[in-house]
Amino acid sequence: MATNNLNGINWAMIADKSLDFLGHSFFPLKAVARDFSDDIKTKGETVTTRVITGYTAQDLSNGYATNAQNSVSTAVTVTLNQFKGVPIEFKDIEIAKAGNLEWLRDQFVGPAINALVDDMMQDIFGVCLTADFPNELDTTPANFDSDDLADIRGALTKLKVPRTERYAILHPDFYTNLIKDARIEDQSASGSTDALIEGQVQRIRGFNVFEYDNIPALSAENFRGMCLHPSAIAMAARTLADPTESDLNAPVMVENRVDPVSGLPLQFRAWYSPDDGKAYYSIASLWGVIKAQANGMHRLVDNS
Repeated sequence: MATNNLNGINWAMIADKSLDFLGHSFFPLKAVARDFSDDIKTKGETVTTRVITGYTAQDLSNGYATNAQNSVSTAVTVTLNQFKGVPIEFKDIEIAKAGNLEWLRDQFVGPAINALVDDMMQDIFGVCLTADFPNELDTTPANFDSDDLADIRGALTKLKVPRTERYAILHPDFYTNLIKDARIEDQSASGSTDALIEGQVQRIRGFNVFEYDNIPALSAENFRGMCLHPSAIAMAARTLADPTESDLNAPVMVENRVDPVSGLPLQFRAWYSPDDGKAYYSIASLWGVIKAQANGMHRLVDNS
């Protein structure tokens, strides 16, 4: 039977110790509508979820049912077409160093999680095309400031996008100029010294703000970021099948965990190959991404 230990490494403990790192790294996934579950799925299966486009208060003097159609939700089908992970190998001489749990977490788990979340983010960015999300601001990093975010906030509101859970994910050049905005740096105006001291801001003009260092240009579209509500994009993820459930003698350790911030299900695996003289570790997930509500996003582009 597979054990939770491999050459002195407790894989369950490694998975548990990764939860704090997971919460920090996967936080940007909160910007999209998520249908995550630890139900087991296989690649190619679909998940149907619903996204809410907003509510409007109604006159109920003539009853409830006559106004029910004003609450709008849309069914979105997401295909789980991305089965990806980060496998790493250690030779026998290297695994001796991995007896230290902190060493293994820092040298393997942290970089592996970063690689996995970036792959997910690239799938999210990949659907942010002007053909599907026509509302956009064309500007340069030097001209981008908090006034632009205020204008985008107003534009989203006019399109009936919910005021809560709005996010801005920005290219570093845009983010850098934003935190240099005098009104954000000025503690008396913003109430925070984070922009000046920490080089970061958390919330501006009704948006939770993230800097992301690997935003693709999306071919000739010169994409540089997005301001969005989760209804703009739908993402679904499911837990991978565990081979030890059908074969108790499967020579692999499996630990399933759920990211405490986003709810993303992940599977940690570890096994040893005596033929190779190597220990293998991996972190993987199964997911899919699709465009949902076009009005839920305002793109940032730089066509200068």
